Amino acid sequence: MENPSNHTENQQDGKFLRNELLEFIPYIYKDLWEIGSTPAYKFELMKKNMLTSKNPKILDLGCGKGAELIQLKKKFEFQGTGVDFLPQFIEDAKYRMQINECSGIEFIVDDFKQNLNNYKNFDIVLYTHTGDIFGSLADTLNALKSTIKPNGHIILDSHARKSNAKHHYSLKFLTFPEIKKTFDACSCELLGYIFWDPKSIKRDNQFKKNVLTARINELIEKHPEKQDLFRNYLTFSIEKMHLLETEIDTLTWLLKAK
Repeated sequence: MENPSNHTENQQDGKFLRNELLEFIPYIYKDLWEIGSTPAYKFELMKKNMLTSKNPKILDLGCGKGAELIQLKKKFEFQGTGVDFLPQFIEDAKYRMQINECSGIEFIVDDFKQNLNNYKNFDIVLYTHTGDIFGSLADTLNALKSTIKPNGHIILDSHARKSNAKHHYSLKFLTFPEIKKTFDACSCELLGYIFWDPKSIKRDNQFKKNVLTARINELIEKHPEKQDLFRNYLTFSIEKMHLLETEIDTLTWLLKAK
């Protein structure tokens, strides 16, 4: 998961992703393992492009609770490094690695934006670009390229604005053609992409809505003085889920750095 304290999105986003809420994020997402991850899509793209047979070194920036690396490890051999700024998420990732009998993955607590220079010479980097931790999409691609070998690969999850988009949150994202142009401008060859299944998004959103609502209600009982903060975050989260079903496409892209 990306460090919310690093976000510089519009004021409505930043209002909820501030340090006052940060300490409660692990509790709010306690029931979720795959936090916006798509290991099946990533494996499909890697297998199709023959990236699963060479024991690659894979870096997962903002790895959350390690769902992607652990599930990919069940499919093929690689050397994995997962980095997240939340100690609770990394603790969970290490526990899940044990119960899934995985080895060859290192999970690290670190602010990868500030310490990106510590991560070099990987064959593949995984990243979810839905905020602006590194800046624009172009800035993000250039940052990710610095972590991989020449001709290395980037597997990117991102949002694309649909033509019917009207909400201010949706409008901040590039369109599908604009994203492809950015790849070209950043010397990234597009090898493949997958649109996330709308039915799966809707199903996952419903589950996420239910568990977030339950956890936030518990937090309101424990911390009634912060009820407005929690309720606003829940309202905003549910609104974003609706937009992901109506105004925004989500895709997984496979890129090769030129």
